[in-house]
Amino acid sequence: DMMQVANGQLTILNPHTNTPQVFWNGTYVPGVQAISVTNDSDSTRVVLTLPEDPLLAEMKAAGIVIKREAT
Repeated sequence: DMMQVANGQLTILNPHTNTPQVFWNGTYVPGVQAISVTNDSDSTRVVLTLPEDPLLAEMKAAGIVIKREAT
């Protein structure tokens, strides 16, 4: 059985498998490792786990603080 979750611009296919597919506005989001969805009476929260960039991980390990800005 194929499970699908769709909410506006976000589409998640097969979240219960080892190969979930996530699309944002129809564009595939590569590298999703895990998906967590919390849905209660007040709100819905979706958390996607993506791999860390190896270079940034090295920099963090060296004590450099990495801040991301929206582009």
